[in-house]
Amino acid sequence: LDLSIGWNMAPLITIHDLTISNVSWAQHPQMLVVKDLSISFDLIKLLFKQLRVISLNLNNCKLNLESNNKNNNWTFDEKNIEPMDKNTSNIKPSINHIAITNSVITYNTDKLSIDKLDFATDIDQTKFHAHFVGKHDNLPIKTSFDVDRSDKEMNINITNLQAGMSDLHGKLKIKESPLYVKGEINADNLDLKDFQYYRDSNKNSDEYTISKDLLPIIVLDNSHIDVNIKMNSLTMGKLTLQNIKFNINNKNNILNLKLDPPANIADGKMNLNITLDHSKNTPALFLLAKTNGLHLEQLCYSLFGKSPIKGSKLDINIDLTGSGNNLYAIVNSLDGQILIKAGPGDFLNSNDGLTNVFTSILNGVISFDKKTSSTSFTCAVINLNVINGIAKATNGIGIEAASVNVLGSGTLDLRNGRINFSINPQNILSGKIDLS
Repeated sequence: LDLSIGWNMAPLITIHDLTISNVSWAQHPQMLVVKDLSISFDLIKLLFKQLRVISLNLNNCKLNLESNNKNNNWTFDEKNIEPMDKNTSNIKPSINHIAITNSVITYNTDKLSIDKLDFATDIDQTKFHAHFVGKHDNLPIKTSFDVDRSDKEMNINITNLQAGMSDLHGKLKIKESPLYVKGEINADNLDLKDFQYYRDSNKNSDEYTISKDLLPIIVLDNSHIDVNIKMNSLTMGKLTLQNIKFNINNKNNILNLKLDPPANIADGKMNLNITLDHSKNTPALFLLAKTNGLHLEQLCYSLFGKSPIKGSKLDINIDLTGSGNNLYAIVNSLDGQILIKAGPGDFLNSNDGLTNVFTSILNGVISFDKKTSSTSFTCAVINLNVINGIAKATNGIGIEAASVNVLGSGTLDLRNGRINFSINPQNILSGKIDLS
């Protein structure tokens, strides 16, 4: 530890090579390592029991935060902390400017790298400005925003937020008791993976698990929310939507998320309307989704990198309801219908490496005719009735093709993503079938 003090009306204290040891059970030997630290404060204010820190600068520091099932390393034992003198405890602290450079904060396996962080506020602590450049793990992040707050409300102006391939800007007005949020967020491109942490990114299976954590409904009780989100492009996994305008509205304890107007996807349109009624003890979910005129070949290329289909349009209608205090309960109670219609188009015989729902069903047709490179189909329909989170098609899969007509059955378990479709040879019909 190297300490130096410069005396004037704004004393400057400089510390080099500061270290704070970690707890015995922690992975890292040091909780905090600071190469350079400097702090400047207003000496006159201190005489009036006001600790006004003019600037706090940290360079080349590393903070290691750790926790396990029983402990964390940032909560200190109060028994070992001597009580503050009454005169000292009445001192009111404030910081006008914080600058951090070339530093790292870790929390267990998470890592936040700080190339530059500037945080400044006015004397009254009502206006704030922040600028950050760094990385979360390997995701580059850059943001600048301003906050103007009073006792009753807070106004946030996000000049820019760049995370990976995503960028957004906008303004929000927030009030408390009850919660009030109004504003508009705009983005040229938004990729959801830039705002999520995938622990199972290398998992090959399409199956998933659903959280049993309680929904934070209490935050929304009696709140008023009206936020518009506009995006030129929204990427969700391998799907990209364009020209999106979302409205998020909460009024009378009914939360609604709506696409208005419909978004563009795969040369077609998509409507989405999600309502969560949390006015009663058990929240109720209503989901309506509809696509019109999607280009199936283009959609398959986006999802799988190749397409088993040539041509064909795709229409999807989803009408589901469910209830529960967490996502797991809601999905397990889902009832309604999923109707998928495709055609006309051609199914290509060679589709190695594609094991998705389309090929699982359509391979039932091709398995009976491999003489040609493709088989034309006029219409394909999947009609799924959803009961308690399980979508079933009992003779609800129909395909009208050039050489054969097929009926099939199957299930799609919405609770975990498990798919089980079957098309049996005895279901082949020599005559025409009515897919209406």
